[in-house]
Amino acid sequence: MPIVDGLAAWYSADSIYAAASEGFTWFDLSGNDRHAFQGSSLNQPIQQSTSILNDQNFLYFDGVDDFLVVPDTFMIGTVFIVAQYDQAENTFSSPKGLLSALNGGSSNSLLLVGQGGTSVFYGTYFSPSNQQHNDFIGTNYSPFDQWKISRLSRPSNILELGALVIGRDRNNNGRNWKGGVAELIIFDYNLNPEEIQAIDDYLQEKYSPSIDIPNEINVSDFCPVKIGASGFLDYTWSTSETSDSIFISNSGTYSVQATTTFNTSKADTFTVTFPGTFINSFNLCTNTDSLYTPNLESFEVTWQDGSTDPNYLITEGGEYSLTVTDSEGCTYQSDTLVVTEDFYSTEVELIEHPVFCLGNELYLNSGFAEAETYTWSTGEETAFIAPSESGEYWVEATNANGCVGRDTVDVDIAGAAPFVEFNTGTACENNAVVFTDMTFDEGSGIVDQEWVFGPFEGPQGPDTVQGQTVAYTFPETGAYPIELTVLLANGCSGTGRDTVVVNPLPLVGFNDDAVIPCAGNEVAYESQSGVPGNGTITGYSWLFGNGSTDTGIVGTTVFENLGVNTVQLTVTTLAGCVDSLMRSVVVLGSPVAEFSFDPVCVGMPTVFEEDVDTSESGAVFYNWQFGDGFFSNFPNTSHVYAQAGLYNVQLTATGNDFGGAGCVDKIIKQVRVYDAPTGAVVTSDGCLGDGVLFTDLTQPAVQGGVADTMDTREWVLPFGYGQGPITVGGDSVQVWVGAEAGSYLVQLNFETAAGCTGSASANVDVLGVPEASFTLPVPEVAPPFVVVPQNTSTDAQGYVWLMNGEVVSTDAEPELAFADSGVYVVMLVATNSLGCNDTTAQEVAVINPVYDLGLVDIRYSVSGSRLALRAVLSNNGNVAIRKFRMAVQLGLSGNTDQVMDFEIAPGEVKEFTLPQDFEYLASRDLPYVCMVVGLEPLVEVDLENNSLCIGLQKEKAVFIDPYPNPTSGFVKLGFVLPSAGRVSLRISDSSGREVDSFSYGLGKGYSLKDYDLSGFSEGVYFIRYGFLGEEVVKRVVVVN
Repeated sequence: MPIVDGLAAWYSADSIYAAASEGFTWFDLSGNDRHAFQGSSLNQPIQQSTSILNDQNFLYFDGVDDFLVVPDTFMIGTVFIVAQYDQAENTFSSPKGLLSALNGGSSNSLLLVGQGGTSVFYGTYFSPSNQQHNDFIGTNYSPFDQWKISRLSRPSNILELGALVIGRDRNNNGRNWKGGVAELIIFDYNLNPEEIQAIDDYLQEKYSPSIDIPNEINVSDFCPVKIGASGFLDYTWSTSETSDSIFISNSGTYSVQATTTFNTSKADTFTVTFPGTFINSFNLCTNTDSLYTPNLESFEVTWQDGSTDPNYLITEGGEYSLTVTDSEGCTYQSDTLVVTEDFYSTEVELIEHPVFCLGNELYLNSGFAEAETYTWSTGEETAFIAPSESGEYWVEATNANGCVGRDTVDVDIAGAAPFVEFNTGTACENNAVVFTDMTFDEGSGIVDQEWVFGPFEGPQGPDTVQGQTVAYTFPETGAYPIELTVLLANGCSGTGRDTVVVNPLPLVGFNDDAVIPCAGNEVAYESQSGVPGNGTITGYSWLFGNGSTDTGIVGTTVFENLGVNTVQLTVTTLAGCVDSLMRSVVVLGSPVAEFSFDPVCVGMPTVFEEDVDTSESGAVFYNWQFGDGFFSNFPNTSHVYAQAGLYNVQLTATGNDFGGAGCVDKIIKQVRVYDAPTGAVVTSDGCLGDGVLFTDLTQPAVQGGVADTMDTREWVLPFGYGQGPITVGGDSVQVWVGAEAGSYLVQLNFETAAGCTGSASANVDVLGVPEASFTLPVPEVAPPFVVVPQNTSTDAQGYVWLMNGEVVSTDAEPELAFADSGVYVVMLVATNSLGCNDTTAQEVAVINPVYDLGLVDIRYSVSGSRLALRAVLSNNGNVAIRKFRMAVQLGLSGNTDQVMDFEIAPGEVKEFTLPQDFEYLASRDLPYVCMVVGLEPLVEVDLENNSLCIGLQKEKAVFIDPYPNPTSGFVKLGFVLPSAGRVSLRISDSSGREVDSFSYGLGKGYSLKDYDLSGFSEGVYFIRYGFLGEEVVKRVVVVN
C-alpha cells in the first residue's frame, strides 16, 4: 500500500478467516481493527480467484443473502473498491447494494448501490462527477460482468458513517450484491490527484495480469509454434489476428497488445527464430561465384533445380529457392532468392587525351559515377591524378558491391597544360550570366576557349560557346555543370569545371487589390512576394508615385491628392536576384468619423448620433459595433445594453462606394452603462420643535472610475400628517422640523445623471416633548432667603434648575437660594423619557424693600345724609402694597379703623373707594374728615405722608410725595388738580436757601412730571408747591 496516512480501513480478499462455528471475518489491514464480520454461515461470501484478476483472490457474494457488516463509525473521504456484478445483462432489476450505510433513508445512506438501468445510485454522498468506474466518470456501471476499479470521493466535506454494509443495500434483504469484491480501501480525507494515481497504480499492478511471452523463442524444427496470452478482454497481434493465441511459421519479431478488465492496455514484443540462415537477395560480380550456405545440414533440402545438397554454388544471376523438411514432416518453403549480376568490372575505362600535357589529369571516362574507391599504379587513391612524367599508368576502381574494374593507359607528356580559371556573375533565372576566362597562357598563347554549359546528359545535351567572355541565359533554375577548355598554341589544353546554381527570380506581388488608398491618410502596402523553393528575400524597396520611398516588407506613404497614383515594389533575394512590379492605384477621399452619446442606465436606450464629415468622401455607409456583439447600420441609432459595464463602441464610416471598396475611418469611444444604484437612507430621530435629519447614503454606480452622480433628489413623507404626501426638500442631507409628534415614513426618490431612478425609505420619529413650567413665590423681604418653586411641568421625568446660567439642582422642587439683591434668571429644563426637553425661565428681581404708603388726597361726595369717601393713595416704596390699615375720623361724629385688601404697585397712585359710606349732616357734623393709613407691622420710611385732613366745603389741589425717595437722579412729581391751572414750585435746601424755582401748566386731574436732581449735593431738600394761593411743602432726600 503506497499511502498509509489517513487510512480508515483496508480490506483485501487474501485476508479472511472463515469457520462455521466462529463466523466469517474480513480483516482490516489498516491497523484500525474495523473488521467486517458475518456470524451466519448462510450469509457468508465465498473466497475465489480468477486469471482476469492476475490470479488474485476475491469474495463472491451470491446475490441472495450474503453480506458483511463493519459496526464501527467511519469518516469517509475517498473510497476505492475492486468489484464486478455477475450478470451478462446490463440492467439492474432492482437495487443491489455493493456498499452502503447500515441504516438510514435512501437519500442519505447509499454509497454505491445498483439501481434500475445501468447506473449506480449515489444518494447525497458521491455525486456523478466524483465517481469513476475504470476510465468512465459518472454513475454508469456497465458492462456489469467486467471487473472495475471504482473511485468515490467527497471533495467538499467529509462523511461520517455510523456503520458500513458490504454486499447489501442497508438492512434490506433481497437487495444483495451478486458478484465479486476483491479489495476495499477507505481514506478519511479527500486524496489529491497524485495520491489517487498512486492508489490506482497499486491496484492496477496487483490485479492486472501480465503478458508472459519470452523475449526470444528459438524453434528446433519447422512446425508452426503456438504463442498465446490469457486473462484479458481482447487481443491485437502484429499479424492482425485478435484471438488469445496465434500460430507462427516464420522467423521474425512479433508483438501483441491486450486490454485488461480495467480498460488499460498491456503490450509485449518477442522474436521467433526457426532453423536456418536465409537471405532474400544479393549482387554477384560477373565472372565470380558464391556458395550459399543456409546452415540446414540436419534437414532434408531440395533446391529449385532438384539439387539436394544443403549448400548451393551460385555462378550467375537469377532466382533461387529451396524446400526444407524436418524429421516431423513439417516443411518450409523459402522465399525466392534474387541474385543480380554486376558487370562493373567490364565497364571501367580511363580517359585518353589526344595530347597529354603537364597538368592534365587522368580519371575514369567510364564507370566514374559508380566508383567508390580507387587504387592507382602511383599508390594514389583519389578519383583524379596528374602525372608529372611520361609512362604507363593503371587504376583499379571498386563499386558499392565490391566489384573491381581495371584499365591501363600510356602517357606521353607534350608540354605544360594551362591551369584553367574563370569567374561567374550572379546567376538568376531568365537573366544572362556573364562568364570570363581568367586562365594564364603559360607563355604559349591561347588559341581557343570553348565553354560547355550543361546539362551534359539528356535529350537536348549541352550548349557550346566560344570566346573569352560569354553571356549565357539558363532556361530554368537549377544546378548546371560548366566546363571551359582552353587550347594553347603548343597544343596543350586544360579544362576547368564548376557548377553554377541558377537561382529563381522573386515572384513580386503586393496587396494593392486589398488596400484602399485614401487621401491624407497613411496607407500601407504589404509585400506578398516569395522565392520559389523557399528562397530568402533580403531586400524590399518601395517607390511611390508621390516621390516617397520606403523599405521593408510593409511600405507606407501618404497620398495627399485624390486621383491616380503608382506603387512600385522591387525585391532582392539572398542570391542577388532582383525583380519588380508596378501598379496603378486610385486615391479616394476619406470621411472623418465622429459621434456623440450620453451615458445611460442599464435597460434604457443609449442614443448614438453620428457627426461624420463627408465633405471629401461623399455618401458613407455606417456600421456601429456596440461592444456587446450587436451592431447597426443606421446613421443615427440607439441600443439597449442588457448589462451594465464599459463598452467600446466603434463607428466605422465607409465612403465612396457605400459599403464597398471605399475609404474608411473609425472612431472608438467608451460608453458607460450604469446599474441603477440601490437607494440607501438613514434618519435620525428628533424632538418636536427640533429638526430630524435625513441622509442619503446611496452609493453611485461606478464604471471605468467615473461615478454616475446624483442629479435630482426628492424627500417625501408619503403620508404627511395622515393626509400626505409632503415634499420636504432635495438636499443630500435634509433637515425637517415636524409640526406634530409621531412616526413618519420618509421616502427618497432620486434620479442619476445617467437617468437611473430609484427610491429608498426609512422611518423617522418626531418625539414628543414635555412642557416645562413653574411658579416662584418670591417673598418681599430683604435677601438672603430661600424659595421653593412649585414645579407645574407636564410629561417630564427629569429636571435641571439653573440660576443665572449655572446648574443648581436636578430635584423636582429644590430650594433656591437668593443671597443678594439683584436680578436673577431662574431656568427650568424638563426632560421626558425620550430624551426630549423643554425650557422655561423667569426673571426675578430681588431688592431691599422700601415701604412707604402715602395718603395723597381725600375725595368725597354727599348724597342726602350719606357721605362717600375716596382716598387717593400712592405707593412711594419699591414693593407692592397689598394690605394696609386705614383709620377714618369724620368730624366729631364718628371714627372707623379697619384693614383694607387693596394692591398698589410700586410708584402707582390709586384712588380707593371706602367700602362703606358714612352718615353726615352738615348742620350737625364738623366740616372736615381725616384719614390715617399705615402698613404695620411693616416699617415705612416716611410716616409724614400717612395722614391727611380735608374740609368738606371746598375742593383743593393734591400734591403726591416725590418718589423714589431718597434718590440720586430723577424724581417723579405727582399732581392732582381740581381744575386746570399753573403750579409753581420752589426748591430750597435745609438752610432755607432757594436753589431752584419753576412752574408747570397742568390740566385738571392727575399729572406726573420727572425732575432731575442728579446735579444736587447730598442732603435734604424741600419742594414748595403753590396752586391758586394754596401752598404745600414736600421733603426729598438726595444721595450720591
